[in-house]
Amino acid sequence: GYAALQSNCASLNTAVGTQTLQDNTTGVSNIGLGAYSLKSNTTGSWNTALGTSALYCNTTGSYNVAVGQCALCANTSGYQNVAVGQNSLSSNTIGCNNTALGQTALQSNISGTWNTAVGAGSMVSNTISISSEGEKAFSVISEEVVMRSRRIFFSFTSLA
Repeated sequence: GYAALQSNCASLNTAVGTQTLQDNTTGVSNIGLGAYSLKSNTTGSWNTALGTSALYCNTTGSYNVAVGQCALCANTSGYQNVAVGQNSLSSNTIGCNNTALGQTALQSNISGTWNTAVGAGSMVSNTISISSEGEKAFSVISEEVVMRSRRIFFSFTSLA
């Protein structure tokens, strides 16, 4: 796409889409699929961004996975985050070791670390660290996910 890997001096990067990995200089082993994904990345390495504006502001963050429109889009230096779903972890800038699965999961998290949110809208307003390294990570599963799981469980148990 237009301006993809425009500033690239590194190897093992893959960019598909307008301005994908446009500012990358020395970051290696990055994958960007979708317009503006990893656009601002300069030295961050081993990132995967799938979706429009996924990891858009990332500059030095590494080992991140963002799937969905604007997933981890404000991330600058946060590392080892996983965001799956539109706007999941979209406000995260420096938070590390977070997992957000579902649309808007952990959307407001800026610097919180070691958080796990499963389900659309889970921990949407969280901005802080709930756990620290070495402690059991804090997890929230949205009520909708629990309710659907119960229905599936009851469906399987009623077959017996």
